[in-house]
Amino acid sequence: MFTQEDGSFLHPGKVSDLFERLTEAVGLPPICLHDLRHVAATLMLAAGVGIKAVSETLGHLDTRITRGIYQSVLDDRARDAAEKVVQLVPHARKALAAVPDVVPQVDPASRLPRMAPPRKDDAAQQNRSA
Repeated sequence: MFTQEDGSFLHPGKVSDLFERLTEAVGLPPICLHDLRHVAATLMLAAGVGIKAVSETLGHLDTRITRGIYQSVLDDRARDAAEKVVQLVPHARKALAAVPDVVPQVDPASRLPRMAPPRKDDAAQQNRSA
């Protein structure tokens, strides 16, 4: 809550207007005063500050509120952590003796069964032998 020098009430719109004029005067891109809260929380999470500390700094009653608002930042941190773990795993694959690394090239036509209709002579001969 902002007050005037004598302690009297200061309308929030005046603070926002002053902030807007100040950011414009120094050449910063337009940003709302409230957005600074999100920037601060995002920077804390990106820096590795625990969710409990971020939640308390923002005044949230429960860390679930903080998680709900900043889930995308938390997801990015989880992805970064997973990528760091993957970097520890060797990437070279050992060749297995039972499975060759190189698959021999086989003519695809030779793999397919022959799909020709039976000839009348073959069908008649099969009926006789049955």
